[in-house]
Amino acid sequence: MECLVFSQVKEEIFKKEKIKKLVNLIFGKLKKNGLLSVHLVGEKRIKYLNKVYRGYDLVTDVLSFATEDNVFFKKAERDFGDIFICQKQIIKQARELKINVEEEMFRMMVHGILHLLGHDHLKKEEAKKMFVTQEKLLKELL
Repeated sequence: MECLVFSQVKEEIFKKEKIKKLVNLIFGKLKKNGLLSVHLVGEKRIKYLNKVYRGYDLVTDVLSFATEDNVFFKKAERDFGDIFICQKQIIKQARELKINVEEEMFRMMVHGILHLLGHDHLKKEEAKKMFVTQEKLLKELL
């Protein structure tokens, strides 16, 4: 599994190497292999992306963009896409939920990866399946 981490934030609370290890753990549990890019961004950038691609003019925690065409990978490897994470939003959510910031980061990484693998939570049944899978994976990681 190859994970590329790009940071657009001044202070990285979540270090690149730790994110790479986490991604490898998650994909190992899911028995998947390929390429994933993770982008640590600020509130302004995530809000812009959320508005442009989802129509919501607000800050969010994680956005996932799946790569539709894997023409560069002819073998078993696959380019899963990009995940954008807003550190400040993760920290806010952790405080609101009264949980460890690292736990919330893990949860949002799992959440973003599940989206890239085709999971969604727009419908009640889909949401139930996704969140059960998310929390099961999270429990295994913590």
